[in-house]
Amino acid sequence: MSTDAEMEVFGPAAIYLRKPEKERIEAQTTPFDAKTAFFVAEPKEMYLKGKLISREGGKVTIETLEGGQKMTVKEDEIFPRNPPKYDKIEDMAMMTHLNEPCVLYNLKERYAAWMIYTYSGLFCVTVNPYKWLPVYDSVVVGAYRGKKRIEAPPHIFSISDNAYQFMLTGKYLYLLEKSRVTFQLSAERSYHIFYQLMTGHKPELLEALLITTNPYDYPMISQGEITVKSIDDVEEFIATDTAIDILGFTADEKMGIYKLTGACLHHGGMKFKQKQREEQAEPDGTEDKISYLMGLNSADLLKCLCYPRVKVGNEFVTKGQTVPQFNSLEQLCINFTNEKLQQFFNHHMFVLEQEEYKKEGIDWEFIDFGMDLAACIELIEKPMGIFSILEEECMFPKASDTTFKNKLYDQHLGKNNAFQKPKPAKGKAEAHFSLVHYAGTVDYNINGWLDKNKDPLNDSVVQLYQKSSVKLLAFLYASHAGSDDAKGGGGKKAGKKKGGSFQTVSALFRENLGKLMTNLRSTHPHFVRCLIPNESKTPGLMENFLVIHQLRCNGVLEGIRICRKGFPSRILYGDFKQRYKVLNASVIPEGQFIDNKKASEKLLGSIDVDHTQYKFGHTKVFFKAGLLGTLEEMRDEKLATLVTMTQALCRGYLMRREFVKMMERRESIYSIQYNIRSFMNVKHWPWMKVYFKIKPLLKSAEAEKEMANMKEEFTKCKEDLAKALAKKKELEEKMVSLLQEKNDLQLAVASEAEGLSDAEERCEGLIKAKIQLEAKLKETNERLEDEEEINGELTAKKRKLEDECSELKKDIDDLELTLAKVEKEKHATENKVYT
Repeated sequence: MSTDAEMEVFGPAAIYLRKPEKERIEAQTTPFDAKTAFFVAEPKEMYLKGKLISREGGKVTIETLEGGQKMTVKEDEIFPRNPPKYDKIEDMAMMTHLNEPCVLYNLKERYAAWMIYTYSGLFCVTVNPYKWLPVYDSVVVGAYRGKKRIEAPPHIFSISDNAYQFMLTGKYLYLLEKSRVTFQLSAERSYHIFYQLMTGHKPELLEALLITTNPYDYPMISQGEITVKSIDDVEEFIATDTAIDILGFTADEKMGIYKLTGACLHHGGMKFKQKQREEQAEPDGTEDKISYLMGLNSADLLKCLCYPRVKVGNEFVTKGQTVPQFNSLEQLCINFTNEKLQQFFNHHMFVLEQEEYKKEGIDWEFIDFGMDLAACIELIEKPMGIFSILEEECMFPKASDTTFKNKLYDQHLGKNNAFQKPKPAKGKAEAHFSLVHYAGTVDYNINGWLDKNKDPLNDSVVQLYQKSSVKLLAFLYASHAGSDDAKGGGGKKAGKKKGGSFQTVSALFRENLGKLMTNLRSTHPHFVRCLIPNESKTPGLMENFLVIHQLRCNGVLEGIRICRKGFPSRILYGDFKQRYKVLNASVIPEGQFIDNKKASEKLLGSIDVDHTQYKFGHTKVFFKAGLLGTLEEMRDEKLATLVTMTQALCRGYLMRREFVKMMERRESIYSIQYNIRSFMNVKHWPWMKVYFKIKPLLKSAEAEKEMANMKEEFTKCKEDLAKALAKKKELEEKMVSLLQEKNDLQLAVASEAEGLSDAEERCEGLIKAKIQLEAKLKETNERLEDEEEINGELTAKKRKLEDECSELKKDIDDLELTLAKVEKEKHATENKVYT
């Protein structure tokens, strides 16, 4: 879609999805000088738009567009801007210049227009508007249904619809942040469902879940914000409850979901105290509500939490838990997960690029972008890595945080660049080592890591959950690994515990992460990155430093960097020919068909650019980053030259027409001046005075003459009118007579028509009879011809027979003569005998 008419399918939401056609056309015609248009680094705003004033000795002077401030900075502190036609572009990977400020300002300008969704290559970047926008109604849902990503403006509906189509054939996964349940920053709040339940919109749920309407009664969800101005929790709760019904959950299943959600709220309120003179924790209230909601026995739950059974060798023993042991090893696990996901994204993106180049027949040198993260990942997960050493230390009773730290230093410090000794700083928390992650360097404090790592979700709790009367809870833990071991089965399974004793938190984490990565590699991933524009939740406000930090950490800028390594800009041959033919139209013959690919090859070959910066595919031409910008500049210069030439020709043509008029005006002025001067010369001449006096009399005589002529003409016209009236009367009388004759003739014609009809019928009968007779005559003639032919043949046969008869008659005559002769000789002989 590209026109306002096509955008009508989105209804009122259209203005929040794509800039209007009018604005797009205006942007294409806005003056732009690529040689002076830059962004400049600035301490307060991070980047500002500016105009290049001068460049000298590695320094440049920029004048900012807002405020007109002049700044002198280093060459590497300015960044080229894109032409205005790229403003608010829907896919940032298509921009000519893919630097940080270009990405930032594109998001910033789209956000200012409330277009919160933007594509960046594989990513869909979403900026939180902190207010409700009308882009989620049924009209918008219908507009995106069944459409490919390129066929509609950026939207989460497009991502989800495409994901749904793929889900029908691999799998559908969501990666959710579990830590948000137990902890929130001051400007965050936990998952919305907790606050929706406490609105009191459904009082029966308050009673069923044993909860109040005050979020501050539940410490686990009230560490940050509990309300959001732009969200109506009652309205959202109605939508959530309705969605559960639409998806086909039964009433029991829905209540199970709500009960477990309520149990999470109560879990955060559980308190434990240390038994005197014992290394053992005991509950301090609230456990009954949790047991009720989870369908468990209260005593069994407390026993499993405070006195879990663990396997030591081949025996099971009861292990006491202390109060500090309900903490977990989380930060490193979260960062490691992000590292693995970023590696997956880099590899996936490269694979897509590789497939595109292969499909188009582009020569491409293999680059595995996933290797950029290999050093840190191997440091954490490989043998003798951080997790390996941590798990090893957990097996030794005398191991401590200090021995763990010493082993890390002995194994990695100075040997792996990703492992560093932290730099102390004033006001900075104590750190024991630093890891160089993909998104930046992070300091870690290892206090209590050994104890935390020894405390996974124990099998006693798992077994208890599997026996819950709440079917949903039992279902969630039905296939939990290691349950057979807790029963003494000891069978070999995927979750078999390390060393025959227990499975550490880090080992379980790595096992689950491995399964997750295996699942991800079998799916078609869709990447969505959510950005917080400001920390005060102010609608429409974007803080540049905060957004750039997120873009650097969440992989958006990294995705662009990977694009720039290859050929990020690509255009279909037909489009390239049409847009850039103006650079050298003479290489493409007019009136002669030429293949679009061949035309593009000729065109690029004739232009003065770096010919190593582009490649020709089967259907597209591929460009390195920046070359398309150069072509755009050349095109703008060429168009400026052509426009200037056209303007000159038009102005010349108009000026020549104007010059002709000016010459005519000059001649007219000369004529008027000549007449005035002549008049002034004869004005006081006596004869001229006489002429002035006689002239009116001449006009009077002429008027009398004209009057006489008019009288004469009037008389003539009157006579002509009388004659015409007489003629008219005569013609009218004649017309009456003619009409009578016409009527008589019509009657006669009607009478004759009846006779004619009979005659026509008789004629038709005669014609038919004639046709039949002609057919019979033809048939008779044919028979006669046949008979004549037969007669001819018979005559010939008759003659032949007559000839044969003549010959036979002659033979008979000869025989008769012979017989007579024989008879005569016989009689002679007989006479002789008698004699």
